[in-house]
Amino acid sequence: MNTLELLQHSPDTASLLFEEMPGYIYFVKEVETMTIISLNNQMAEIIGLPIEEIIGKKDTELFPPPIAEACMKDDLVVINSGKPLRNKVELIPNKHGLVEWTITTKVPVFDKQGQVIAIAGVTRPFSASAAGIEQISLIDAAVDTMKNSFTDKLSIPDLAKQVNLSVSAFERSFKKIFNMTATQYIRHLRVQHGCFLLSSSNDSIAQIAFECGYFDQSHFHRDFTRIMHSPPSSYRKNYKLHTETPK
Repeated sequence: MNTLELLQHSPDTASLLFEEMPGYIYFVKEVETMTIISLNNQMAEIIGLPIEEIIGKKDTELFPPPIAEACMKDDLVVINSGKPLRNKVELIPNKHGLVEWTITTKVPVFDKQGQVIAIAGVTRPFSASAAGIEQISLIDAAVDTMKNSFTDKLSIPDLAKQVNLSVSAFERSFKKIFNMTATQYIRHLRVQHGCFLLSSSNDSIAQIAFECGYFDQSHFHRDFTRIMHSPPSSYRKNYKLHTETPK
């Protein structure tokens, strides 16, 4: 039995392991067909189908096009490079369009000839605590400022000064903890708020852009599309909550 047959027909120990880890999503995709051949129940719950109905399906059959396309893009990086894609921080929408911070790692699975035959991945809730309490406490005050004032025009030098670090030391510490720069983190906070407003309010996109800290709607559109893989208007159409009062 080769590696792929073993993955397809033997009990997946990793899947059983991740069943015991709340919030962790686990999956394996076969490269030849790009179909899912193994997953845990937590992923099945998010998709909303039994595991047996998900096995053998592609991302395009299970997720909205923007999410499926983003997954495929990352899969191709792993397949073509033969190297893991580690700790990618993302904002993932739930069925209501409200987003959650997650961190994803994908690794290639090789056969005896060294060919990539599958991709195994894990997505977990993002927690900065994984980087160590000492590192977090070092920039904690600046992170609080960013969370509370992301709609303001924040200066990275000012944030670094707030925690008594040089700009370069602050940026190194921040990226080590959050796997992104401080500027990228601020953009993610703004887009996260944008997702909430798009799905829960009737405000115009121009007004939402302003409420998220953008003075230029086109700038909001670019950041939102880059992070969510979908323009604001499409996101609202897909995830708008039904808030109308029943007659």
